[in-house]
Amino acid sequence: MSKPKVLIVEDEVRWSHVFKALLQNDVEVIIAFTIQSAEELFREHSSDLVVILMDAQMDAFAPNTMELTRTFRQSFAGPMIAMSSLHANLQLLREAGCDYEAEKDKAVEKLREILGLS
Repeated sequence: MSKPKVLIVEDEVRWSHVFKALLQNDVEVIIAFTIQSAEELFREHSSDLVVILMDAQMDAFAPNTMELTRTFRQSFAGPMIAMSSLHANLQLLREAGCDYEAEKDKAVEKLREILGLS
């Protein structure tokens, strides 16, 4: 049986490595480092994705993934988790279509909870 596939939209390499290291035994991790690569990877894998983790700020000084979140939500019915260390950014992503929110250091825990992983 194949592992559940998760798209992580995160521009910080350090966090991406942390997420992949903590999740790789339980899920197939696909990481998008830019908004453009997120769009491409979503098109390629959308039918297989079970969860999307969405960073609020991608290579920017202000939140800039709300439109991407709205675009994904048009065709993705699965859970989307907003990730940020700023509450205001989490709220913006929730309004754009994310179902859950977590600070980055709690995102893996939230994903495991949603997928029923221990």
